Amino acid sequence: MSGSKVWESREVSPDWKLANVVPVFKNSKKEDPENYRPVCLTSVPGKILEKIILGNIEKHLQVDTIIGHSQHGSMRELIKPNFLKPPR
Repeated sequence: MSGSKVWESREVSPDWKLANVVPVFKNSKKEDPENYRPVCLTSVPGKILEKIILGNIEKHLQVDTIIGHSQHGSMRELIKPNFLKPPR
């Protein structure tokens, strides 16, 4: 299923929802299961769709001033370092 069909139909392919959970070693003894953290590996189309949706939600929150200046900690646009912004 292509991205445009997903957007129009508002239905996501079941394959896009699947994730492989793999243990990633953190530190210390490899024999101890507590030293691993689970990481979900999702499909590339699923990740792209998540980014598009997140961008639209963030834009809505900024444009309609739903999130105030004191609440912007997790907003990507507001916390980008200056060197990533194009010169004016």
